[in-house]
Amino acid sequence: MSGKKRGASSSGASKASKKIKVGAVRIKEEPAQASGANVAGDLKEVVKNRFIALLSEPKHKDGISNKDIQATFTGAQERTHLANVINDLSRESRLRMSKSGVDNQLYYTLVAQDVAKKYQGLDVAAKMVLQVIEKAGNQGIWTKDIRMQTNIQQQALNG
Repeated sequence: MSGKKRGASSSGASKASKKIKVGAVRIKEEPAQASGANVAGDLKEVVKNRFIALLSEPKHKDGISNKDIQATFTGAQERTHLANVINDLSRESRLRMSKSGVDNQLYYTLVAQDVAKKYQGLDVAAKMVLQVIEKAGNQGIWTKDIRMQTNIQQQALNG
């Protein structure tokens, strides 16, 4: 019977010691992960604020190239958060993306809150059409020009 106790106690002791080690590691990791999550959240907020401030500068009112943004945000963690920030702002319709015909670069332009509200709930095609119409301003635009600039078929424009 003592053999059974020893075997049970030794296996129980090894399980207990593993649990303590694992528990100790988890206790140490959880605060680090929690603070890491807070730091990551804080870093994302910092990146978002820097990105919005960058786009809000008067010299970037017509947009800033992806190349210039990458030169500003050089850290790997910053770029990871930057991608999330760009996605978030795009979902909120706060960011307009366009491609330059001159250097074939992707350009980002910040959209004002009140203008972004007009775009919320629209699908991609409707957003593109609205952007082309707004770009034309008070000069007006033909349906053919909208079709050419957006590559949307005539049937989709009429519907």
